[in-house]
Amino acid sequence: QGRSIREEDEETLMAGDAELKLLGWWAPGVSPYVLRAQMALAVKGLSYEYLPEDRWSKSDLLVASNPVYKKVPVLIHDGRPVCESLHIVEYLDDAPGLAGNGTSILPADPYSHAVARFWAAYVNDKVSSSFHTQITSGCAWSYISISTRFVATAVPFVHRDPQDSKVGGERR
Repeated sequence: QGRSIREEDEETLMAGDAELKLLGWWAPGVSPYVLRAQMALAVKGLSYEYLPEDRWSKSDLLVASNPVYKKVPVLIHDGRPVCESLHIVEYLDDAPGLAGNGTSILPADPYSHAVARFWAAYVNDKVSSSFHTQITSGCAWSYISISTRFVATAVPFVHRDPQDSKVGGERR
């Protein structure tokens, strides 16, 4: 049987009235992790308030929301924090009341979901070291090194058969 009108009204209210805040860096587009969270919010068609953080002077809200690492991004959904970009993406896909435009970010099939998570973690690992080098160095040579690492990160994708859902295009 169908749902009651009250249940449908409550779901509509949750989707339309959910308070979403994203804590990110003061300079938009600087952090690939914040950008990942912003892209997930855009794919879902969700509105949010962006709260810029100073890297050197962390706000009380950031420290309270992410007391372990005190880093961005942090998504705050109705007062509850979700830390780290990969967790934010999964949360946005799974959280009740955040259907947005109905678009799913991750595949529904468990195997395809696992493959997507593998590649997300792979890229996260490779981007993390390059990003850390970039923000701590300031040297022109570091940008060449970073570019080289990004190209190396892309090699498994280039050599992957798009029809093959196995990780890295492994032979069947």
